[in-house]
Amino acid sequence: MRSFILISSTCIFLFLCICSCQNPRREDDRKTVETTLSGTRMQSDILMGRAFICTKDDDIFMRSFYPDSIAIIYSMSGDSLKRVRSFGIKGRGPFEFNDYPAFYFKEDSLYIMDESRIGDMLKLTVAGIDDIRNNDGYENWKEYDLQWLNPFMSGMSFAPVDSRHFLVLGDEHGKENLLTEIDIREKRKHPSEYWIADDYSGPAIPKQAIYLSNSEIAINDSLLVFAAGEGRYMEILRLGADGSLSHRCSIYDIPPVYEATPDGLNYKPVIPSYRGMDIRATERFIYAVLNQYNPEYKEYKGYPWYCSDEVEVYGWNGDFITCFATDTPFYDFIVSDDDKTLLTITQDPASGEPAIYRYALRFSE
Repeated sequence: MRSFILISSTCIFLFLCICSCQNPRREDDRKTVETTLSGTRMQSDILMGRAFICTKDDDIFMRSFYPDSIAIIYSMSGDSLKRVRSFGIKGRGPFEFNDYPAFYFKEDSLYIMDESRIGDMLKLTVAGIDDIRNNDGYENWKEYDLQWLNPFMSGMSFAPVDSRHFLVLGDEHGKENLLTEIDIREKRKHPSEYWIADDYSGPAIPKQAIYLSNSEIAINDSLLVFAAGEGRYMEILRLGADGSLSHRCSIYDIPPVYEATPDGLNYKPVIPSYRGMDIRATERFIYAVLNQYNPEYKEYKGYPWYCSDEVEVYGWNGDFITCFATDTPFYDFIVSDDDKTLLTITQDPASGEPAIYRYALRFSE
């Protein structure tokens, strides 16, 4: 009897060890919700925006569902949305774009980075946000060739340092680096030598791939935030005058757990695992939504499996500010530059159509 109990205890211990190794959860892997916000559904005839790009005053710039354009603008008036115009023709000509370019809004300019369907870098387009809104033509738009970067393994996230220097998520295939500073006028690049320490010991390409996949960066003067698309990893870096990067602080330091595929060209997450996060940044705060691990694609509180309803807020010094929930789960969000308004987009459970909600943010007052 005693030997049976000993064997049973040993089996239970081994089982718990295996479970803990396969499910590396930590108590500090999320923040506790402090309040729940009530939102207002914005009324519109047919909403053709599928995800947020930026906001400017009462205008919302969104990625478009339309087959012939990449983006659409709506204007808020009270609790209503009015369509202003579409922009960004799909095509291969001047000031035309492929299906899903990357965007960055800074100082009243919208930067659009485009790549081909096979992953080659194509061009960077810069346009004034008012020129786009007012449909003033392409006279003041600028295009910069990026094909000189190829071959380039891109994460399709970038941030302008100044008018000619940009930090781009990516580098040549197989390089132990995740961020590259480029000079669009001189057509020069400088690897930032940014390579996250983790327990992986295989070839470089799978590690590059997992840290570039769905990851995001945002910049605020000399500070840069990197949020990984897998794992639970968010770090604030300091950008030196010479383009060098140095660690300032970690908000989350749980790297992804993964292994290389047999061909050594891709990664395979060790299941279950953390599934990264989505971020938005203003001059004062960094907003983060932690993605749920949901292998069975179960509905989230009556909404699609990819929705969330919690937002964590941090200062650019890494300090935790607050964590709030929304009364309606969402799949994308954006915050106004003055940190007073949160906009979310969700899928209406009854109609299946997209819907936008607006929330007032009080914590920044």
